[in-house]
Amino acid sequence: MSDEFIGSLKADWNPQGADVALVRLRRRRWAPHALLAADAFGALVMLGFGLAYGVIALERRDLLFALSAVAMLPVGLPLVLAGMAMRWRALAWEGETPEGVLTSSLRRLIATRRVLKLGRSAAVVLFLLAIAIWGSALAGWVREPRWILLVITSSWVTAALAGLGWIRWRLARTARDIAACESLLDQFRDLAA
Repeated sequence: MSDEFIGSLKADWNPQGADVALVRLRRRRWAPHALLAADAFGALVMLGFGLAYGVIALERRDLLFALSAVAMLPVGLPLVLAGMAMRWRALAWEGETPEGVLTSSLRRLIATRRVLKLGRSAAVVLFLLAIAIWGSALAGWVREPRWILLVITSSWVTAALAGLGWIRWRLARTARDIAACESLLDQFRDLAA
């Protein structure tokens, strides 16, 4: 949801405009399902790469691949699965009444906020992985040339920083959407009382 969308809902939130607002919210019902599907796809990709990195690590006795597999399987995958569980619980639709639509939208926004906060943990994992790789390289446990390690770890750090920036922006937007949705719900309850 965007500020413009919430603003248009607020402007229309009267007995005549309620139907229009409901139609707008109903049109966005598919978004959490799409996000859940994307998370499931991401989990499968992470599982596949994690297993492949684990096999390569065992065959070559390579610490870089072993650390990558650890970052994906016992650390990253549970984060993705936890996010999926949060999204799954928020999929229920409270009904077609105005209050039900707003309650459903609010629950989905809260789930989005929780998933975004989990995303911060993924960024921390990338930072820790980069530190572990360089510590291992300095100890002489990693065989790859330093320039390859620099390319790999700088991409991880860049991805983590970009992810943290996007998460911060999206959390602020989600907080505004939650506040607007709560305000609309309060206004609806005041009208209904």
